[in-house]
Amino acid sequence: MMAFSNDYDVVVAGAGPAGSVTARELARRGFSVLLCEEHPVVGEPVQCAGLVSPRTLSENGIGPSDPLVQNTLTGADIVFPGGRCITIDAKEPRAYAINRSRFDRILAERAAEAGAELVCDCKFVDARRRESVKGLEVLLLDGKKEASVNCRLLVGADGPSSLVRRTFSLPEPAEFVRGYEAEYEGTSFDAPNRVTVLFGNRVAPGFFAWAIPVSKEGDTARIGLCIGKGAKGTPKSFFEGLIEHSALTPHIRDAAAIGAIAGKIPLGPLRRSTADNAALVGDAAAQVKPTSGGGVYTATLCAKLCAEACAEALSSGDLSKKSLGRYHSLWSKSIGKELGRGMAMRMVFRNLGDRSLDALGRSLDDPGILDTINAYGDIDYPSIVAGRLMKKAPALFKNLLFN
Repeated sequence: MMAFSNDYDVVVAGAGPAGSVTARELARRGFSVLLCEEHPVVGEPVQCAGLVSPRTLSENGIGPSDPLVQNTLTGADIVFPGGRCITIDAKEPRAYAINRSRFDRILAERAAEAGAELVCDCKFVDARRRESVKGLEVLLLDGKKEASVNCRLLVGADGPSSLVRRTFSLPEPAEFVRGYEAEYEGTSFDAPNRVTVLFGNRVAPGFFAWAIPVSKEGDTARIGLCIGKGAKGTPKSFFEGLIEHSALTPHIRDAAAIGAIAGKIPLGPLRRSTADNAALVGDAAAQVKPTSGGGVYTATLCAKLCAEACAEALSSGDLSKKSLGRYHSLWSKSIGKELGRGMAMRMVFRNLGDRSLDALGRSLDDPGILDTINAYGDIDYPSIVAGRLMKKAPALFKNLLFN
């Protein structure tokens, strides 16, 4: 059992990217920070496909030559329900496959180096207001033993099912998609610089499936999918169908699964992410790209803004919902509009039947449109390419809405 201090300025629940970056930035500013990770080892179990943008690495001070970068991706092969496959290839890095466990540990180590107290196998349980405490009494489960500490501010970076969010009666995400993924060895992807993306209501209703070559040789890959609300089946049952898909079987015929993960992704940015003495960041605040389910870049960006606003509130001594609301304003101004646009695109996409998806595939399979996607495609800001396509081919979006 860890010997905690009695009092901290900040307790951060969750040592994923959002929690570790927030803890690091607050510790750098001189505040006492307890960073709690519920699992025995930071970064395990992995809860992510491990595909990030170049911008994500840059925001975290990591170069593309770092050993945690496993493969460089320049494009995608997109497979539609009727079998049409279109290839997008920018011929330059658009994403990296990374060792996500190592990535998370690096960020947590940096938080500790900055002065945060990192404790693993320590789970947030509850928070109480007491007259004798200027702030909160935070209850923790340290291993199998209960513990409590006092803090002025609690930051919930505790994932999609955030207990901190529920404790402070903050809004829930608009929706969750559920996913299943397995890593395979012995694959034979002949274009290991491209991700395979598969659409279709028989494949991954309400979302999409993927195959990400993890090695430069194409002999290791992460294959998975997410499904939306109302899908008739479990993510695993759809996965079992996915690995029999004709677009994948030639590449995985002699491969073996070496591990699997399952989880859910929150979509739809929260209307409110702060309460008195509390703030949410990362998946807990649904700061996730609705079109892809990716959240590492947005978590990093919002964590830095969280630390900035929370540091001001801590210094002023005003930790009210109104004072901490500056954080919500900052991240909404920075990324909220993009997340809102992404959610609007998702609302259209999730209602498309296979016929409409095939019509989309036919429309996109045009040299001019593909050139536009290659030039402006950005997995962090998909509205950029959507806007370009809307100007270039307005009929494409009309067909989506009315096909």
